[in-house]
Amino acid sequence: PQDNVALAAAYLVDRRFGLREAVRQCQWTKCGRFFLDFAQRGRPPKKYCCNEHANASRQARYREGLA
Repeated sequence: PQDNVALAAAYLVDRRFGLREAVRQCQWTKCGRFFLDFAQRGRPPKKYCCNEHANASRQARYREGLA
């Protein structure tokens, strides 16, 4: 398991693989997980690690607007 973590870290650090630019952190306040976003060029980067967190964040912003 530690070897896998070391290998993943090596891939992230090595610029030849281009993974450093793909690393994102979930913007949902209750999460903060890191994930890889391989969005196509011209598309905005993802802000959330999954659809559930995107929906939860959207609902929270909507409820704040009603208060």
